[in-house]
Amino acid sequence: MEQLEKKYYGEEHITPYVESYEWYVHRPHSILALEVDNRIIGFMNLFPVQQDVFEQIENGTYNDKYLTYREIIPVESESVTFLNLFLSCVVIDDHFRKSHALLLLVSSYMDYYEALQRKGVKIEWIVGDAVTADGERFFNKIGLKRYCTSNHESTIYRGTYEEFVNAVTKMKAGSKTVS
Repeated sequence: MEQLEKKYYGEEHITPYVESYEWYVHRPHSILALEVDNRIIGFMNLFPVQQDVFEQIENGTYNDKYLTYREIIPVESESVTFLNLFLSCVVIDDHFRKSHALLLLVSSYMDYYEALQRKGVKIEWIVGDAVTADGERFFNKIGLKRYCTSNHESTIYRGTYEEFVNAVTKMKAGSKTVS
């Protein structure tokens, strides 16, 4: 994943590999990856963070490069009733960008969080930090809107979880009619 991420992002926006691995070890829900022929072709990070961290990200004053697993809420082991989500990273290899890879990742996360909602967890907001034009287009496509410019040369997007679900549902419906 590290090499794939380096193809699209500068070091100033990449969480060190050792910490990303800690995210996965301690908070498995923080990373979804797609593999083809023993090669990772895409991955996504969408997870709940502590409220103070969420607010800093939302205001553009927190570079998630420095995020540790301790700031990611352990939804598997903690009883939670309310979450705000952070969409930290989405990377799809160039050769798979016209495939259903991105939709598969987004849909999988949506299914995961809908299962939590069925257990009574309320999810209100999603915030994302776009560092590329592709990222900005993606955030718009999934129902997030430009919110502010960060202090680390990126653009913050946010939207309600309901807007996200509606946008992804629309994407899935459009995908079925094209196939």
